[in-house]
Amino acid sequence: MSAVAGSECEKITIINGWGAQASLWTDFVTQLNPRYQVTIIDLPLGETDLGYEFSLIDLAADLNRQITAKTHVIGWSLGANVAMAFANTFSDKVLSVLTIAANPKFIQGDGWDNGMPRDTFDEFYQSVLKNEFKALKTFAGLQAIGDRKEKTLLKKLRQLVAVQEQLNKQVLAAGLNVLASVDQRKYWLGLNCPEHHVYGENDNLVPAAVAEFSHNSLVMSGVSHAPMLSATAELVAIVEEFIV
Repeated sequence: MSAVAGSECEKITIINGWGAQASLWTDFVTQLNPRYQVTIIDLPLGETDLGYEFSLIDLAADLNRQITAKTHVIGWSLGANVAMAFANTFSDKVLSVLTIAANPKFIQGDGWDNGMPRDTFDEFYQSVLKNEFKALKTFAGLQAIGDRKEKTLLKKLRQLVAVQEQLNKQVLAAGLNVLASVDQRKYWLGLNCPEHHVYGENDNLVPAAVAEFSHNSLVMSGVSHAPMLSATAELVAIVEEFIV
């Protein structure tokens, strides 16, 4: 966990996505109004007290341990699923929730077509177990596809992968298992706090069509899975308008 901006200010907690580190948010936090105190919490990447098997509830409970005061919560990708679980279980600590590029049910099935086919997911899962660094480079490409700044975004994402240390493939696989098991459709229809869901028009991992299911949603034009890098100023404006 790392506080990166602000002091005695209104609090924002960012829950990072799978396989990502806090440095991904540097430009976003720099452009955010300094009246906000921002904390970024990474999901497990290396050795963790949670071990090699953990659930969405375990991640939400770990978040509860780290968050000590009321905060706005922003979650990206799998981090958004953790944020929604946290808001549902520990609502006394949540001022609002904003999700970015997240799917209430990541895998297709059970009446849900806006997810990833199971065989595609399983293929990627096996690639993580085989070579986690190579898999993360592949994942960077999947995040960048379709973005109006695709080449620049891909370069940024791969640079971030290159500097990652202390990765553990079993921990990364455990995070993917959480993602595969997620079904939060009931949460996406309304929490007991203000919520907003942001999607990318050209997201290759989370279809923009999910916005039609979501309560209070917005689709960003021309972006894919990582708007904090490719459309930073636009995303900052969306966040500040929502949590004002």
